[in-house]
Amino acid sequence: MANDNHARGLAFIRERFSNHSPKINQLGSNVRQAAVAIVVRALADSLDVLFIKRARSEGDPWSGQMAFPGGHLDAADESLQMAAIRETFEETGVHLSTDQFLGQLTYQRPASRSGRNPLFVVPFVFGLEDNPMIRINHEVDQVVWGSLAHMMDGTLHASETFTFAGTSAKFNGYQLGEEKFVWGLTYRTLQDFFSVLDPHYKVPSEPV
Repeated sequence: MANDNHARGLAFIRERFSNHSPKINQLGSNVRQAAVAIVVRALADSLDVLFIKRARSEGDPWSGQMAFPGGHLDAADESLQMAAIRETFEETGVHLSTDQFLGQLTYQRPASRSGRNPLFVVPFVFGLEDNPMIRINHEVDQVVWGSLAHMMDGTLHASETFTFAGTSAKFNGYQLGEEKFVWGLTYRTLQDFFSVLDPHYKVPSEPV
């Protein structure tokens, strides 16, 4: 992927997804639904993925973490894809349209907090042919672009240790700068994305 002509980058991604069949869950009324947008920007010499660094907020389980733009399905949303488009605009000011849609990945399930219904997060991939204007809202601290090639080839791959309930564990992720570590559900989603782009891509099995 790193050696491909970047001018054809978005067409390449669209073609890969034309042969991809994501696992679609028949979501019932007892589950919560959300969507995220994997936004790929094609510039003259690179393909980059948009991430947000969430603003720190008390009570937010993902406070301060790196993520894709996205959020819960609202009653006014026609579909989960439209929820991803709406949330991306609200959080980053980036306008997406169905014309820019490249493909869909299998849903992810983050760990549910006690007493809450399961949450299903569906990732949608979009492509931009230029550098968008960014206008973040109160939920976002900043927008960060990560090199698609350098994530896939391992250049940005790293690990960090986190402590939960007194137990420490090491997690794989991508280091995009100081306090900009992409891990967890966002990292797992990227592994699915990379596997669609390259059938020979090897998902790291253990923390490095």
